[in-house]
Amino acid sequence: MLVLDLFSIHSVQMTFFHVQDAEARFEDQLSKLVLEKQELEWEKESLQHKMETMANQHTESLTNVKKQFQAKIRDIEEQKGKYQVSAELKDKEINNLKEELKSLQTLQCLAKVRPSIHPCDTVWWISLI
Repeated sequence: MLVLDLFSIHSVQMTFFHVQDAEARFEDQLSKLVLEKQELEWEKESLQHKMETMANQHTESLTNVKKQFQAKIRDIEEQKGKYQVSAELKDKEINNLKEELKSLQTLQCLAKVRPSIHPCDTVWWISLI
């Protein structure tokens, strides 16, 4: 019986050592997991801060690009206005020149019909008006 008791005691001791060893390993694993969780939380906070910073920078960048684009549009519209005025003046000038050409052609035709009247005769011009 004594042998059985010694065997039982030895078996209980071995089981106790195995349990202690398992508990120590589980505590180590638990400590590692807690540390890893904390590191992941810090990394998450860091990444959230970076995302906020990048979002702010992106917003500022878009605002600047929008302002530059609007300034460019204003400049283009100003140039367009200048070109429109210039084109209108050119059109008026062309129309005036066409009218003058018609008048000169009319005078030339009249001069051919009445050779005594010279197209440069100002008195004759005044009588036409």
